[in-house]
Amino acid sequence: GNGICKGGRKFSCEVTISVIDLMDPSDLVFTVRNTERRRKLRERLRTKENAFDISNAALFACDREGHFTEANNAFLEMFGLEDAEAARKLVFTDLIDDDPLPSDFKKALNGESSTVGIVAETEGEGREEIEVKLGPNRIGSRTVGVVGSILKV
Repeated sequence: GNGICKGGRKFSCEVTISVIDLMDPSDLVFTVRNTERRRKLRERLRTKENAFDISNAALFACDREGHFTEANNAFLEMFGLEDAEAARKLVFTDLIDDDPLPSDFKKALNGESSTVGIVAETEGEGREEIEVKLGPNRIGSRTVGVVGSILKV
């Protein structure tokens, strides 16, 4: 619904109604919750998701065990994967096993970020210089996995 503040400003809200048995068994409690903050956060998240999807850099996220949880279109294209579900069936070292990246993955789980330039062998294109960035994926202070980007230099 829409609420109105004392000053007359409208705001987006949720209204819940509950029956409460205090003085009279038919008493009702109305709860009004402002949802503007949640809506703005959802819009910001959508914006970041759109940027993630259209980036020219191959972007990904892995859980603590190395399983891919997210991969953008550039990542899927770089590794010849059909869709994000195909990526979720793989682990980090299945696709990215050049030294020192597996050990940098472990460092990212311990909170360190790294940037590594490597020369990779590519199918049909020969050798290619790429830059790989890895960092911790945190929720609050807890590291839940690793995020990364791969960019052709």
